[in-house]
Amino acid sequence: MSRFFYVVLLLLVLLIGTSLSTKASDNYRFPNHSFLNLGKGFEIVAEVRGAQPLFPSALIVSNSPETVFREGTLMRAWILPYRTTLIYFYHLNSAGKPLRFNLSLYNPSEKDVGYIALRYLQKGKNFMRLGHKVALSQILALYSLRASSEGVKLYQDDLRPKTFSGSLPSEKVITFVDEEVRDGELITGYLLVQPKGRLTLSISFVDRDYRPTPSDLLVSPLKDMELSHQRGITWRPIIFSSLNLLSENSSAEFYIGDLGEDLLLFSGWRGLGDSEESYRGMYAGIYLYYINLVNDRKEISTYKVVANPRGGKAMLSMMFKLDEDTWYLVSGEPMSAYQERDVLRITLKPNSIKRMVILTLPEGASYYPLKIFIEREKSNF
Repeated sequence: MSRFFYVVLLLLVLLIGTSLSTKASDNYRFPNHSFLNLGKGFEIVAEVRGAQPLFPSALIVSNSPETVFREGTLMRAWILPYRTTLIYFYHLNSAGKPLRFNLSLYNPSEKDVGYIALRYLQKGKNFMRLGHKVALSQILALYSLRASSEGVKLYQDDLRPKTFSGSLPSEKVITFVDEEVRDGELITGYLLVQPKGRLTLSISFVDRDYRPTPSDLLVSPLKDMELSHQRGITWRPIIFSSLNLLSENSSAEFYIGDLGEDLLLFSGWRGLGDSEESYRGMYAGIYLYYINLVNDRKEISTYKVVANPRGGKAMLSMMFKLDEDTWYLVSGEPMSAYQERDVLRITLKPNSIKRMVILTLPEGASYYPLKIFIEREKSNF
């Protein structure tokens, strides 16, 4: 046979091999991949195929006061029509008695208002574990509100949010959370809602026998809590960043939980200076990073993603994808303050590019924010 025939045959083999190695069924087999390894203590919790995240256009945070000593209104706000609104809550009952946590929406208009919503909540005394599960579920919910959960493969069924849909009649109340919380217990979770009309939100701790009425959701008879932490609304909850990492001593670092300049009006937030790194974070924003990993060398190059808690214990939960239509949700074990831990290692072939997307949240059960490093490992050559 001619040399030309062998060249064509070799090209066909390479083409077929490449197509086989990129099939969807192979994407999850990390141990068999030469270009990707998970760090010790991290695992894949879920995968999402063929879906793009639906980001909220408004974020409401109810975390003030974080520690509640008596009954009172925790949060009141408008939910605007045709916006995807994410309502996040995190409150500890320290009243010395059981209280009921109530989250309700009221329709003040003269017409019925249709809606779709996802709700997830956790209660208990293991605060870090509860917060982490909420963060894992919340990230997954960004993919399943618009349609169904088709394409989402969950490895932990208790991460599934509860789905609500229907029409709220005029001047009526719908209660999404009405839970008794014992003294010393934390209640945390979120409501991701899309209404077709304007609604009002009320979040409160009430006595066990108290029943909110529609008028309470406009002018509450309960005294507002004193602000001591973070509470408020932002209309720009998505924080984007894009960067190129070249193989020549290239690295990057960013905070998960940083207080960005364009985040708005969290009344009651007592901010500290940038130098006080331990308290730099804020329970606001969804962080989305587009990273081009570029290996312009003639030898293999490896990049690693490293997590580093700032000031206290933390757990990392994040979505990522690499040049594919499949997102992976990664969960990690608790990390001590300033303990660096490898999350991912990505190996690039010579003269190649990998596009990486990372999506994460700051409230992933961390008392403090996280810093993420992406850096190239030093070559042994």
